[in-house]
Amino acid sequence: MICAAPRTGSTLLAQALRDTGRAGRPNEFFDIHEHNERFWINSLGITSDAEYVDKVLTAGSTENGIFGQKLHWHQAPALLAKLRAAPALADAPAQASLHELLTRKLGAAPRYIWMRRRDKLAQAISYLRAARTGIWRSTDEARENARRADADLPFDFDQIAEYVRFVTDVDLQWQAFFRKNRLKVLMIVYENFIAAYEATVFNILEFLGIPRDGFVLAPPRLQRQADERTLQWRRRFLELAKERRVDLPSRQPAAPTLVVEEPPLSLRAYQLSPHAARLVKSGRGRDWMDATPVRFACRCLPMVIANQHGWLLLNRHKFAVTWNGDPDPSALAIQFLGGEEPRNAVSTFGSSILTFTIGYLFRTAPGYNLHVRGPANSPKDGIVALEGVVESDWTEATFTMNWKVTRPNHPVVFEENEPIAMISPL
Repeated sequence: MICAAPRTGSTLLAQALRDTGRAGRPNEFFDIHEHNERFWINSLGITSDAEYVDKVLTAGSTENGIFGQKLHWHQAPALLAKLRAAPALADAPAQASLHELLTRKLGAAPRYIWMRRRDKLAQAISYLRAARTGIWRSTDEARENARRADADLPFDFDQIAEYVRFVTDVDLQWQAFFRKNRLKVLMIVYENFIAAYEATVFNILEFLGIPRDGFVLAPPRLQRQADERTLQWRRRFLELAKERRVDLPSRQPAAPTLVVEEPPLSLRAYQLSPHAARLVKSGRGRDWMDATPVRFACRCLPMVIANQHGWLLLNRHKFAVTWNGDPDPSALAIQFLGGEEPRNAVSTFGSSILTFTIGYLFRTAPGYNLHVRGPANSPKDGIVALEGVVESDWTEATFTMNWKVTRPNHPVVFEENEPIAMISPL
């Protein structure tokens, strides 16, 4: 199931998956507009709503039994209505969700691909032009009146702003759907997709569990429709938005102001404890790098960038930890050397693992996780930081930071305000 808002590149993605010949034939089989569904009714010889889903399943499946479907959020009610009309689902509970009905009909939970576009303003301009001219794809035959309509299309700040709101709202609706049903979703960002077309398609095949050996992907047949007018309108819109200090009401309480372009790496930290670790920006320097002859290590730009690529969580109390070599949690001896209770370092898991409590709940933008690791380029003798990825765009719980002692009977000291973790959106 390709889940999208209009003008996200979902048609390009659906075409690419159809071209594989093994990932179904995704298309917009369901729509609230009768004239669009009429195309499938006529093409597939559908005579009633009761047989609509079955005939679509056949038409949208490849020989390996994989069915593909593309769905915009506003089309979901049409799919829901057709599922409820299917005889096999006649006894389904009235409160059954779209996901539950799909799972029941297909015999397995669908795999969801969320197609999004980072640049909401470009998406809105594209949407406006396509809606006004009827030219939705680069392969559409642009009739003379359509070309004329596009050439005569006036810039409309308010209408573009409305489309920005709409596509932003659609993303929020899909996000709520995935969260409510606790679904694992593969998110594809349009800007990344067009930059890595083949790699993205292969990643999707892997996500779907479809082998790709011996397969060569044909180049895309659809081309980008953005042109100089798109860039002109974008510049003009941003200038007017700044000039007017735009603060327009939104349909979503979560987004009360006009969002022109979503921040790609937004991060919020909710402090859960007054004793939480100190949270600071990571700086460029490292003591050992400064100590190299003529500070030679500091000339390595990739390392300097990595040093600053995130935020640091700092230790609250100086302590020493020693491991006696046994796997039991009691084998770690932690000796606090200053500071008052409560302490934030414990031995819980055993296997020489030292655990720090963090004291924050982090929240990232939809589609972004939180990469948690040790401070970049900060080796520490006798112990190594473990790292993980936290699904911070939905999780409702905090996490711990763990280190593993690697040498028995060797005291390892953590100083007060020494970094114990480094975090960055991913």
